[in-house]
Amino acid sequence: MTSPESRYDDLTDRASALYDEGKLEAALEVLAEPRPGLEPWFAELAHFEACLHGALGDTAAGGRAALDWALTEAPTAASGVVVLAPALRELPAEAQGPLTPATVLIGTGDDLREVVDEAADKLTAFGLAVQQLPGLVHEYPQDFAQRLAELLPSCG
Repeated sequence: MTSPESRYDDLTDRASALYDEGKLEAALEVLAEPRPGLEPWFAELAHFEACLHGALGDTAAGGRAALDWALTEAPTAASGVVVLAPALRELPAEAQGPLTPATVLIGTGDDLREVVDEAADKLTAFGLAVQQLPGLVHEYPQDFAQRLAELLPSCG
């Protein structure tokens, strides 16, 4: 029988390969398979799943969902969060726990910048850094992979 670590690695490798091929729905199906014994990785797997949903929809909606999840710890605790141009609505009254990393990326030309700016004090009170990306509109920055590697060094 394979170890839980091996099953986790296999699962994420299969989902990542499908993602790299542009088969996001198929990657979600792989992540939806039963995961007995993988409880220690539920937060990471849920984050991966949320990222896929965000990629299928819009980064704004995915960012809002990921941020809400991280701050409220519902349905499960997250260790950190990085969101791009989240379409913020109502933030929770308080964060349930510390997050590392905790970063909001927003372009200076993004239509959602005003919403993020209005929430900046509350976001920073929760421990999030708000990084303004000069000239960027509602899109991924060209150096997004590098930024993620810097924000998530253990994943790079």
